[in-house]
Amino acid sequence: MSKRWDETWHRLREWTSGQGPAERLAVQILLAAGFEDVDPSHPLGGKDGGMDVVCVRDGVRYIGGFYFPRGQQSFAAIESKFTADLESARDRKEAEAFVFVTNQELRLAERKTLKAAWPDHVTLYHLERVTSLLDQPTLAGIRAQFLNIDDEPSGRGGDGGSGTILGNRGTVIGGNAGRGGTGGSGGHGGSGTVVGDDALVIGGDGRGGRGARGPTERYGFDTSTWGYGRGGRGPDTREYTRRLEVLTQIRQEYLDRFAEDAPYILAGIDAVPIAWVNQRLDELGEGWHVVRGDEGYVLPPPPQ
Repeated sequence: MSKRWDETWHRLREWTSGQGPAERLAVQILLAAGFEDVDPSHPLGGKDGGMDVVCVRDGVRYIGGFYFPRGQQSFAAIESKFTADLESARDRKEAEAFVFVTNQELRLAERKTLKAAWPDHVTLYHLERVTSLLDQPTLAGIRAQFLNIDDEPSGRGGDGGSGTILGNRGTVIGGNAGRGGTGGSGGHGGSGTVVGDDALVIGGDGRGGRGARGPTERYGFDTSTWGYGRGGRGPDTREYTRRLEVLTQIRQEYLDRFAEDAPYILAGIDAVPIAWVNQRLDELGEGWHVVRGDEGYVLPPPPQ
């Protein structure tokens, strides 16, 4: 986790990731700023004629340029890049305005100078403005993906519920724990304590709550980033964990016995036949079976 309060600012200014990631980050900045129909040119390299992106905001068609060098450059260098991109944009009849995204610091006077090149038609996203956008909590996934800043705690799933009965002939029925959120914990499974005979408690079934999908997963970023912002899984009970180990053993036995089926099972196309699983559970003296669910095997509630 980052220690500096201005970590985003520093990592932007000392950009070391190259052109492709810079252009994709710039696109995310434009989307966060309210631009629509954002159409990048060639973020991985290729001739773009000085046009890094085409986009629309408030019905106005923009052509954009990006500039992400490493470290602070002179204003002369910034102005040179800006001017070249602006001239390319103005050469295109479809351009109604120009947007420039950069990791460079620009003083008020320097911003005024750049905007004067095409009055009322230039929008600038400079270092301070970009930092302010990216530091929004909703853009934690973008900071993680492009700046490697993972400063948003992941919520953990809720604990499986429990039940306590002080009496005779009691019954406990299981239920699932809550899923974890991006920044908060999932709710715990229901618990209860009853004193007396013939009691009924509805609690957790021993499986911890699943973690919620993180923002990078929900919005379709590269799978290498999907762990960022993902809710944590709540802990299982010991008995549930033990049963998982038994099922893992049975699955491996099947793979060893029927090696020709292994590629299909390992690829997720087929599953170990449920008849084999339950027969082996009987042979192992487990006293419980699994049934087929929508997402795999469903285990019965473990004894309380």
